[in-house]
Amino acid sequence: EKRGWHKVLIRAVTGEAEAEGEESYWPERVPMRELAESRRLEPLSFALQMQNELVPYEGLVFKREWFRNRFEYVPPPEEVRRVFATWDTAGTVTGRSYTVGLVILLTRDWDYYLLHMVRDKLEYPDVRRVIREVAKRWKVQASVIEAKATGQPVLQELGRGDPQNTPMNVVPVLPPGQRGGPAMMDWVQQVTVPCEEGRVWLPSRDFLDRHSEREDWPSEFLRQLMSYDEKKKSDDDAVGAFTQLVFHVERERAQYMRQESWRSLPPPSYGLHGGTRKVAV
Repeated sequence: EKRGWHKVLIRAVTGEAEAEGEESYWPERVPMRELAESRRLEPLSFALQMQNELVPYEGLVFKREWFRNRFEYVPPPEEVRRVFATWDTAGTVTGRSYTVGLVILLTRDWDYYLLHMVRDKLEYPDVRRVIREVAKRWKVQASVIEAKATGQPVLQELGRGDPQNTPMNVVPVLPPGQRGGPAMMDWVQQVTVPCEEGRVWLPSRDFLDRHSEREDWPSEFLRQLMSYDEKKKSDDDAVGAFTQLVFHVERERAQYMRQESWRSLPPPSYGLHGGTRKVAV
């Protein structure tokens, strides 16, 4: 609106889908049912040509309607299975890449609660320091780190420890398409299922305020998810951190359940507790 200019934004579809108030801007010429079908068949082209949007509001691979759940308080300890941190690292402040970390609480019902996000351009020594600080603040039990580029030395150094720091529990994960890693289609299928089932929870504004989270990082997280396209991998560092953790947990679910069952067993007796002690004579 500077210098007397005013922005005029006309979209073919007006209103909000979440409020079930979508309408055609010109229903006599293009009915809403035709617009809805066109959007379903070509969501990216529809967003650009009909809505003046770079990406569809409803999302490409990940759909906005999958992420409506919000929480104000974390589940009680008896409902928590494990607290993870997951990291997509970049070891320089130059270039377009960011180091992104997410703290995610996993419940016994296999729901994912996103508690915190770090997104910053960091030099390599600061990457290690921030991973340790986040783990200490949020009581992280395992840190999942992408096993390529700067992630490899980070895994080795944090797992080994040093005179000032104890070794951390780190889990290497190969990204899709890497040698020895999963195929892209397997990755996408494994990750989208819990999202579509509504098992991913984002924090409410009240939760962020109570934990001194000034930045509205859930909005940035959703922006990256909604614009993510596996064919165009750009500005997807938060997506990488999120999907590698979900893929790891969903793939290793049986192993986690076995670990829990072993922990729930009583200690071995060996026949020495209770009863009459027998002594050879």
